[in-house]
Amino acid sequence: ELMLIDTYEESSLAQILHQRPGAEVTPGDRLIHQPHHEYYSLDHGGALAPEEAGRNCLLSLPRFLTAWRRRCQKEEAFCLALCRVRQEEVSHGREFDAENGYLQQLLDTLDQKLPSQGLAGSYGSACLILYLPGTGPEEARDLLHSLPREDTEGNTYVFRAGIGYYPCLNYTRLDVAETARNALEHAELLSGNAVTVFDSLSLTVSADRHYARGDLAEAITDYQQALLLDPENHLARNSLAICHAHLGRNSRAQQEFQELLARDPNHVIALYNHGCLSLKMEQLEGAEENLQRCLELQPEQHFCLIRLGQIRERKGDFQGARDYYQRANNTPQGPRYAYKHLARLDHLHEDLRTARDNLQKAVQANPWDAEALHLMARIYLEAGEDPELVESLAKRSYSLRPDLEEPLRLLEEILISRGKQEEARHLRLGAEE
Repeated sequence: ELMLIDTYEESSLAQILHQRPGAEVTPGDRLIHQPHHEYYSLDHGGALAPEEAGRNCLLSLPRFLTAWRRRCQKEEAFCLALCRVRQEEVSHGREFDAENGYLQQLLDTLDQKLPSQGLAGSYGSACLILYLPGTGPEEARDLLHSLPREDTEGNTYVFRAGIGYYPCLNYTRLDVAETARNALEHAELLSGNAVTVFDSLSLTVSADRHYARGDLAEAITDYQQALLLDPENHLARNSLAICHAHLGRNSRAQQEFQELLARDPNHVIALYNHGCLSLKMEQLEGAEENLQRCLELQPEQHFCLIRLGQIRERKGDFQGARDYYQRANNTPQGPRYAYKHLARLDHLHEDLRTARDNLQKAVQANPWDAEALHLMARIYLEAGEDPELVESLAKRSYSLRPDLEEPLRLLEEILISRGKQEEARHLRLGAEE
């Protein structure tokens, strides 16, 4: 069982999740990618016919899927469950296999409890896949909870299971395999024995994974589906708004934040995020209103204090901005973020000595702060400091945030001033690629 991680022009990278004893993977072996929708439609060679597949035998995954696909087309309602089992108190978790007595114990129990047309199959290592025709999700949950958690030798097992069901929203019968997998991923995040029915939170977990990989379109789809299942899923709505904001759909993002806050006016994360978005859109009054409300609920929220300082700064109230930055600086995590804003105000008012002091404190608190390093390079350049030191600071700032134009322009300026025109040209060309 392989999980493909990435593909390149001449090679690919995959992780071996499960390997049958005696089987070998060697250079030159071919892997054939079977698209999801085609895999279920294949009639795998040697697959058991529906009337031949029983409840007391463990089918291989291809045979299970072939038999399941045939049977589920006739069912108005059914469940599909994925069950992962690991032994407790054993390093890395002992995984059952065909030689493990606990597996046979599970199969004997399933033979008694599965519906007459039910199926059991192997889903990779330490995982079963079960087909429960004519069964609702709560009934399926009860069945899984009734399975033994201890073998005949007294060893106990951690049991995690996810249940997908049909009908559900606009999912097709074959889509239930994906919803069961989402439910299992949800269950894996819980402690102890856990059986999870596919729900709004399962979709949120799936969407979060898409978001972490940068696949915003898939994330948006799953967040929207999560809200169809549960409009009160504030976590999904907040994340949906963030996705729209990342894509530049600011008005749509604002609508989602407003809808969330209409349902929960004291949702601190949404208040903060809505305030930041309004600030980005230059809607200063709306931004200040949301951030002040957030601050009332969490007085030590240093990021909120900093954003309020930025609003005061944009309004020309520099003393008000300094007060907010100083309050942020007095919070436990504040020095990592607030010193650079104080330094910027000092630089703006030509108090270079204080600006340098604050920047040194900023870099001491957070050596990877690109903005602080950029401002430090700018001030040192204006003061005529050691050109090599100035260039080093500018390069470090640019390496931390190559996506920003200001560090690029400053480094380019410094290189040209030092007679390094060719390096500056390559720098600009590399940034534009």
